[in-house]
Amino acid sequence: MPKVSIVVPVYNVEKYLNQCLESLINQTLKDIEIVCVDDYSTDNSLKILQEYAKGDSRIKIIKNSFPKGRNWGGTRNLALDNATGEYIMFLDSDDWYELDACEKAYNHVSNNDNDFAYFNFKFFYEDTGVFNIDDTRLNCLSEFSSEGGESNNFSFREIKTPKSLSYGECWYKIYSNKFLKKHNIRFPEYKMMEDIPFYIQVITCAESISILDEPLYIYRQRANSSLRNPDDIMDLFETREMAYKTILATKNQLLIKYYPATYINSLLGFYKRYRKTKIKKQYFHKMKECFLYFNQNHNINELKEYIKYKEYRKVLKYNYFIFSCIELSGELSKFIFSIKNDKKNGKKRKIITFFGIKIPLS
Repeated sequence: MPKVSIVVPVYNVEKYLNQCLESLINQTLKDIEIVCVDDYSTDNSLKILQEYAKGDSRIKIIKNSFPKGRNWGGTRNLALDNATGEYIMFLDSDDWYELDACEKAYNHVSNNDNDFAYFNFKFFYEDTGVFNIDDTRLNCLSEFSSEGGESNNFSFREIKTPKSLSYGECWYKIYSNKFLKKHNIRFPEYKMMEDIPFYIQVITCAESISILDEPLYIYRQRANSSLRNPDDIMDLFETREMAYKTILATKNQLLIKYYPATYINSLLGFYKRYRKTKIKKQYFHKMKECFLYFNQNHNINELKEYIKYKEYRKVLKYNYFIFSCIELSGELSKFIFSIKNDKKNGKKRKIITFFGIKIPLS
Protein backbone atom coordinates (compact mmCIF):
# COMPACT_ATOMS: atom_id res chain seq x y z
CA MET A 1 0.00 0.00 0.00
CA PRO A 2 1.45 3.42 -0.97
CA LYS A 3 1.80 5.90 1.86
CA VAL A 4 0.02 8.67 -0.07
CA SER A 5 -2.32 8.76 -3.07
CA ILE A 6 -2.46 12.13 -4.83
CA VAL A 7 -5.71 12.76 -6.70
CA VAL A 8 -5.25 14.89 -9.84
CA PRO A 9 -8.31 15.79 -11.97
CA VAL A 10 -7.15 16.76 -15.47
CA TYR A 11 -8.99 18.84 -18.05
CA ASN A 12 -7.33 20.87 -20.84
CA VAL A 13 -4.22 21.89 -18.91
CA GLU A 14 -1.48 21.08 -21.45
CA LYS A 15 0.20 24.41 -20.64
CA TYR A 16 0.59 23.55 -16.94
CA LEU A 17 0.52 19.76 -16.66
CA ASN A 18 4.26 19.15 -17.04
CA GLN A 19 5.05 21.36 -14.05
CA CYS A 20 2.35 19.64 -12.00
CA LEU A 21 3.60 16.13 -12.84
CA GLU A 22 7.28 17.03 -12.40
CA SER A 23 6.51 18.18 -8.87
CA LEU A 24 4.90 14.79 -8.17
CA ILE A 25 7.38 12.35 -9.70
CA ASN A 26 10.24 14.18 -7.94
CA GLN A 27 8.72 14.11 -4.47
CA THR A 28 11.19 13.22 -1.70
CA LEU A 29 8.62 10.69 -0.48
CA LYS A 30 8.91 7.98 -3.14
CA ASP A 31 6.19 5.64 -1.86
CA ILE A 32 3.30 7.50 -3.49
CA GLU A 33 0.57 6.84 -6.02
CA ILE A 34 -0.48 9.51 -8.56
CA VAL A 35 -4.12 9.03 -9.56
CA CYS A 36 -4.95 11.14 -12.62
CA VAL A 37 -8.48 11.29 -14.03
CA ASP A 38 -8.69 12.67 -17.56
CA ASP A 39 -12.04 14.42 -17.78
CA TYR A 40 -12.51 14.42 -21.58
CA SER A 41 -9.60 16.76 -22.35
CA THR A 42 -9.63 18.05 -25.92
CA ASP A 43 -6.02 19.27 -25.92
CA ASN A 44 -2.80 17.25 -25.41
CA SER A 45 -3.34 16.66 -21.69
CA LEU A 46 -4.01 12.92 -22.06
CA LYS A 47 -0.94 12.44 -24.28
CA ILE A 48 1.21 14.20 -21.68
CA LEU A 49 -0.17 11.92 -18.96
CA GLN A 50 0.54 8.85 -21.08
CA GLU A 51 4.13 9.91 -21.76
CA TYR A 52 4.80 10.41 -18.06
CA ALA A 53 3.12 7.11 -17.18
CA LYS A 54 5.50 5.27 -19.52
CA GLY A 55 8.42 6.43 -17.43
CA ASP A 56 6.84 6.19 -13.96
CA SER A 57 4.73 3.24 -12.86
CA ARG A 58 3.34 5.23 -9.92
CA ILE A 59 1.13 7.20 -12.31
CA LYS A 60 -2.32 5.69 -12.70
CA ILE A 61 -4.45 7.14 -15.53
CA ILE A 62 -8.22 6.82 -15.36
CA LYS A 63 -10.38 7.99 -18.24
CA ASN A 64 -13.69 9.39 -17.14
CA SER A 65 -16.27 6.87 -18.33
CA PHE A 66 -19.30 8.91 -17.32
CA PRO A 67 -21.20 11.37 -19.54
CA LYS A 68 -19.39 14.61 -20.30
CA GLY A 69 -19.99 17.48 -17.92
CA ARG A 70 -20.13 15.19 -14.90
CA ASN A 71 -18.05 17.79 -12.99
CA TRP A 72 -15.12 17.87 -10.55
CA GLY A 73 -17.10 16.23 -7.74
CA GLY A 74 -17.77 13.09 -9.75
CA THR A 75 -14.24 13.12 -11.18
CA ARG A 76 -12.69 13.23 -7.71
CA ASN A 77 -14.97 10.43 -6.52
CA LEU A 78 -13.79 8.27 -9.42
CA ALA A 79 -10.20 8.90 -8.34
CA LEU A 80 -11.02 8.09 -4.70
CA ASP A 81 -12.52 4.77 -5.81
CA ASN A 82 -9.17 3.89 -7.40
CA ALA A 83 -6.85 5.31 -4.73
CA THR A 84 -5.10 2.68 -2.60
CA GLY A 85 -2.85 4.89 -0.46
CA GLU A 86 -2.86 5.09 3.31
CA TYR A 87 -3.50 8.85 3.02
CA ILE A 88 -5.13 11.02 0.35
CA MET A 89 -4.06 14.42 -1.00
CA PHE A 90 -5.62 16.50 -3.77
CA LEU A 91 -3.75 18.52 -6.40
CA ASP A 92 -5.36 20.57 -9.17
CA SER A 93 -3.57 20.00 -12.44
CA ASP A 94 -2.63 23.65 -13.02
CA ASP A 95 -0.98 23.84 -9.56
CA TRP A 96 2.03 22.06 -8.08
CA TYR A 97 3.64 20.87 -4.85
CA GLU A 98 6.87 21.73 -3.09
CA LEU A 99 9.14 18.72 -3.60
CA ASP A 100 8.93 17.69 0.08
CA ALA A 101 5.18 18.28 0.38
CA CYS A 102 4.08 14.64 0.55
CA GLU A 103 6.86 13.69 2.96
CA LYS A 104 6.16 16.54 5.37
CA ALA A 105 2.38 16.13 5.23
CA TYR A 106 2.59 12.34 5.64
CA ASN A 107 5.02 12.48 8.58
CA HIS A 108 2.89 15.10 10.32
CA VAL A 109 -0.50 13.42 9.94
CA SER A 110 0.75 9.89 10.65
CA ASN A 111 2.83 10.90 13.68
CA ASN A 112 -0.20 12.68 15.12
CA ASP A 113 -2.55 9.84 14.15
CA ASN A 114 -5.01 12.36 12.68
CA ASP A 115 -8.12 11.78 10.62
CA PHE A 116 -6.92 14.73 8.58
CA ALA A 117 -4.52 17.66 8.86
CA TYR A 118 -4.21 21.14 7.36
CA PHE A 119 -1.09 22.62 5.79
CA ASN A 120 -0.45 26.03 4.27
CA PHE A 121 0.10 27.10 0.65
CA LYS A 122 1.49 29.87 -1.55
CA PHE A 123 -0.27 31.89 -4.21
CA PHE A 124 1.64 32.16 -7.48
CA TYR A 125 0.59 35.16 -9.58
CA GLU A 126 1.20 34.18 -13.18
CA ASP A 127 1.24 37.73 -14.56
CA THR A 128 3.95 38.97 -12.16
CA GLY A 129 5.78 35.79 -11.12
CA VAL A 130 5.28 36.73 -7.45
CA PHE A 131 4.73 34.15 -4.70
CA ASN A 132 2.77 35.04 -1.55
CA ILE A 133 2.13 32.75 1.41
CA ASP A 134 -1.58 32.66 2.24
CA ASP A 135 -2.26 34.49 5.50
CA THR A 136 -6.00 33.85 5.71
CA ARG A 137 -7.04 30.20 5.86
CA LEU A 138 -4.86 28.93 8.71
CA ASN A 139 -5.42 32.21 10.57
CA CYS A 140 -9.12 31.36 10.54
CA LEU A 141 -8.16 28.31 12.61
CA SER A 142 -6.22 30.38 15.15
CA GLU A 143 -8.51 29.30 18.00
CA PHE A 144 -7.01 25.82 17.65
CA SER A 145 -3.36 26.77 17.11
CA SER A 146 -0.43 28.22 19.03
CA GLU A 147 1.52 31.36 18.13
CA GLY A 148 3.69 29.43 15.68
CA GLY A 149 0.62 28.22 13.80
CA GLU A 150 1.07 24.57 14.81
CA SER A 151 -1.58 22.84 16.91
CA ASN A 152 -2.23 20.02 19.27
CA ASN A 153 -4.87 17.55 18.12
CA PHE A 154 -8.36 19.05 18.18
CA SER A 155 -11.87 18.53 16.84
CA PHE A 156 -14.59 20.90 15.65
CA ARG A 157 -16.75 19.96 18.60
CA GLU A 158 -14.69 22.59 20.41
CA ILE A 159 -15.39 25.42 17.92
CA LYS A 160 -15.69 28.93 19.40
CA THR A 161 -15.97 31.15 16.32
CA PRO A 162 -17.48 30.83 12.80
CA LYS A 163 -14.16 31.91 11.27
CA SER A 164 -13.02 28.29 11.50
CA LEU A 165 -15.75 27.29 9.02
CA SER A 166 -14.85 29.95 6.45
CA TYR A 167 -12.89 27.99 3.82
CA GLY A 168 -13.51 24.51 2.50
CA GLU A 169 -11.10 23.80 -0.36
CA CYS A 170 -10.00 20.17 -0.29
CA TRP A 171 -6.43 20.64 -1.53
CA TYR A 172 -4.53 22.14 1.43
CA LYS A 173 -5.19 19.10 3.58
CA ILE A 174 -4.16 15.45 3.90
CA TYR A 175 -6.77 12.81 4.82
CA SER A 176 -6.72 9.30 6.19
CA ASN A 177 -8.13 7.06 3.44
CA LYS A 178 -9.46 4.70 6.12
CA PHE A 179 -11.30 7.63 7.74
CA LEU A 180 -12.90 8.74 4.44
CA LYS A 181 -14.06 5.20 3.67
CA LYS A 182 -15.34 4.54 7.20
CA HIS A 183 -17.67 7.55 7.03
CA ASN A 184 -18.39 7.20 3.28
CA ILE A 185 -17.28 10.78 2.70
CA ARG A 186 -17.74 11.74 -0.95
CA PHE A 187 -18.00 14.80 -3.16
CA PRO A 188 -21.43 15.82 -4.45
CA GLU A 189 -21.56 15.80 -8.23
CA TYR A 190 -21.74 19.51 -8.97
CA LYS A 191 -19.73 21.75 -11.29
CA MET A 192 -18.55 24.06 -8.53
CA MET A 193 -18.42 24.35 -4.73
CA GLU A 194 -18.30 20.57 -4.44
CA ASP A 195 -15.60 21.03 -1.78
CA ILE A 196 -18.05 22.54 0.71
CA PRO A 197 -20.23 19.52 1.58
CA PHE A 198 -17.11 17.30 1.46
CA TYR A 199 -15.33 19.57 3.94
CA ILE A 200 -18.31 19.77 6.30
CA GLN A 201 -18.60 15.97 6.30
CA VAL A 202 -14.88 15.75 7.11
CA ILE A 203 -14.89 18.20 10.03
CA THR A 204 -18.09 16.84 11.58
CA CYS A 205 -16.81 13.25 11.51
CA ALA A 206 -13.16 13.86 12.42
CA GLU A 207 -12.13 13.23 16.00
CA SER A 208 -8.47 14.14 15.58
CA ILE A 209 -7.23 17.10 13.49
CA SER A 210 -3.99 19.09 13.49
CA ILE A 211 -2.24 21.92 11.65
CA LEU A 212 1.14 21.95 9.88
CA ASP A 213 2.01 25.60 9.30
CA GLU A 214 4.24 25.14 6.27
CA PRO A 215 3.39 26.16 2.68
CA LEU A 216 3.48 22.89 0.72
CA TYR A 217 1.06 23.67 -2.12
CA ILE A 218 1.49 26.26 -4.91
CA TYR A 219 -1.86 27.71 -6.00
CA ARG A 220 -1.64 29.31 -9.43
CA GLN A 221 -3.53 32.54 -10.06
CA ARG A 222 -3.82 32.62 -13.83
CA ALA A 223 -3.26 35.84 -15.73
CA ASN A 224 -6.43 37.34 -17.23
CA SER A 225 -8.59 34.75 -15.50
CA SER A 226 -12.31 35.27 -15.98
CA LEU A 227 -15.40 34.49 -13.94
CA ARG A 228 -16.81 30.98 -14.04
CA ASN A 229 -19.87 30.19 -16.10
CA PRO A 230 -22.63 32.14 -14.29
CA ASP A 231 -25.06 29.22 -14.71
CA ASP A 232 -22.77 27.05 -12.57
CA ILE A 233 -22.83 29.55 -9.70
CA MET A 234 -26.36 28.47 -8.77
CA ASP A 235 -24.77 25.19 -7.61
CA LEU A 236 -23.61 27.23 -4.61
CA PHE A 237 -27.11 27.12 -3.10
CA GLU A 238 -27.35 23.35 -3.48
CA THR A 239 -23.92 22.64 -2.00
CA ARG A 240 -24.38 25.09 0.88
CA GLU A 241 -27.77 23.51 1.64
CA MET A 242 -26.20 20.04 1.70
CA ALA A 243 -23.52 21.29 4.10
CA TYR A 244 -26.13 23.00 6.30
CA LYS A 245 -28.16 19.78 6.58
CA THR A 246 -25.00 17.90 7.58
CA ILE A 247 -24.39 20.51 10.31
CA LEU A 248 -27.98 20.19 11.59
CA ALA A 249 -27.67 16.39 11.73
CA THR A 250 -24.74 16.68 14.16
CA LYS A 251 -27.00 18.39 16.73
CA ASN A 252 -23.87 20.26 17.81
CA GLN A 253 -25.32 23.57 18.94
CA LEU A 254 -22.08 25.50 18.40
CA LEU A 255 -21.76 24.36 14.78
CA ILE A 256 -25.46 25.04 14.18
CA LYS A 257 -25.09 28.50 15.73
CA TYR A 258 -22.00 29.52 13.73
CA TYR A 259 -22.52 27.98 10.28
CA PRO A 260 -25.07 30.61 9.07
CA ALA A 261 -22.34 33.28 9.29
CA THR A 262 -20.23 31.38 6.75
CA TYR A 263 -23.31 30.74 4.58
CA ILE A 264 -24.37 34.41 4.58
CA ASN A 265 -20.90 35.80 3.82
CA SER A 266 -20.41 33.30 1.01
CA LEU A 267 -23.68 34.24 -0.70
CA LEU A 268 -22.98 37.98 -0.38
CA GLY A 269 -19.44 37.54 -1.69
CA PHE A 270 -20.50 35.66 -4.81
CA TYR A 271 -23.38 38.06 -5.46
CA LYS A 272 -20.87 40.92 -5.52
CA ARG A 273 -18.80 39.06 -8.13
CA TYR A 274 -21.71 37.97 -10.34
CA ARG A 275 -24.22 40.81 -9.97
CA LYS A 276 -23.50 42.03 -13.50
CA THR A 277 -24.17 38.67 -15.14
CA LYS A 278 -27.34 37.12 -16.54
CA ILE A 279 -28.12 35.24 -13.29
CA LYS A 280 -28.08 38.34 -11.06
CA LYS A 281 -31.85 38.54 -10.50
CA GLN A 282 -32.30 34.79 -10.02
CA TYR A 283 -29.36 34.77 -7.61
CA PHE A 284 -30.70 37.72 -5.59
CA HIS A 285 -34.12 36.11 -5.10
CA LYS A 286 -32.58 32.81 -4.02
CA MET A 287 -30.21 34.64 -1.67
CA LYS A 288 -33.09 36.57 -0.10
CA GLU A 289 -35.03 33.34 0.40
CA CYS A 290 -32.07 31.90 2.31
CA PHE A 291 -31.65 35.04 4.42
CA LEU A 292 -35.35 35.05 5.36
CA TYR A 293 -34.97 31.47 6.55
CA PHE A 294 -31.94 32.33 8.70
CA ASN A 295 -33.68 35.39 10.11
CA GLN A 296 -36.59 33.23 11.26
CA ASN A 297 -34.64 30.23 12.53
CA HIS A 298 -31.39 31.65 13.96
CA ASN A 299 -30.40 34.48 16.26
CA ILE A 300 -28.41 36.43 13.69
CA ASN A 301 -27.81 39.27 16.18
CA GLU A 302 -25.31 36.97 17.90
CA LEU A 303 -23.32 36.78 14.65
CA LYS A 304 -23.19 40.52 13.87
CA GLU A 305 -19.44 40.79 14.35
CA TYR A 306 -18.82 37.88 11.96
CA ILE A 307 -21.05 38.78 9.00
CA LYS A 308 -21.56 41.62 6.54
CA TYR A 309 -24.55 42.68 8.61
CA LYS A 310 -25.55 45.85 6.74
CA GLU A 311 -25.65 44.03 3.41
CA TYR A 312 -27.58 41.17 5.01
CA ARG A 313 -30.23 43.57 6.37
CA LYS A 314 -30.53 45.37 3.02
CA VAL A 315 -31.26 42.10 1.22
CA LEU A 316 -33.99 41.35 3.77
CA LYS A 317 -35.46 44.85 3.51
CA TYR A 318 -35.51 45.56 -0.21
CA ASN A 319 -36.60 43.90 -3.42
CA TYR A 320 -34.23 43.34 -6.30
CA PHE A 321 -34.95 46.62 -8.10
CA ILE A 322 -34.39 48.85 -5.06
CA PHE A 323 -31.32 46.89 -3.96
CA SER A 324 -29.80 47.32 -7.44
CA CYS A 325 -30.47 51.07 -7.35
CA ILE A 326 -28.73 51.35 -3.97
CA GLU A 327 -25.73 49.48 -5.36
CA LEU A 328 -25.66 51.73 -8.44
CA SER A 329 -25.67 54.89 -6.32
CA GLY A 330 -22.77 53.48 -4.30
CA GLU A 331 -20.80 52.76 -7.46
CA LEU A 332 -21.46 56.30 -8.71
CA SER A 333 -20.12 57.85 -5.52
CA LYS A 334 -16.98 55.67 -5.75
CA PHE A 335 -16.55 56.82 -9.37
CA ILE A 336 -16.63 60.46 -8.24
CA PHE A 337 -14.22 60.03 -5.32
CA SER A 338 -12.86 57.09 -3.36
CA ILE A 339 -9.71 55.86 -1.61
CA LYS A 340 -8.96 52.16 -1.32
CA ASN A 341 -6.07 49.83 -0.56
CA ASP A 342 -4.50 47.85 -3.39
CA LYS A 343 -1.81 45.18 -3.62
CA LYS A 344 0.61 44.91 -6.53
CA ASN A 345 3.72 42.70 -6.71
CA GLY A 346 3.23 41.87 -3.04
CA LYS A 347 3.38 45.58 -1.99
CA LYS A 348 0.46 47.46 -0.45
CA ARG A 349 -0.50 50.89 -1.74
CA LYS A 350 -3.49 53.25 -1.86
CA ILE A 351 -5.50 54.08 -4.97
CA ILE A 352 -7.39 57.39 -5.20
CA THR A 353 -10.23 57.54 -7.73
CA PHE A 354 -11.40 61.01 -8.85
CA PHE A 355 -14.11 61.14 -11.53
CA GLY A 356 -13.01 57.77 -12.83
CA ILE A 357 -9.28 58.59 -12.92
CA LYS A 358 -7.24 56.21 -10.74
CA ILE A 359 -4.13 57.63 -9.08
CA PRO A 360 -1.81 55.19 -7.25
CA LEU A 361 0.05 56.42 -4.17
CA SER A 362 3.26 54.46 -3.68
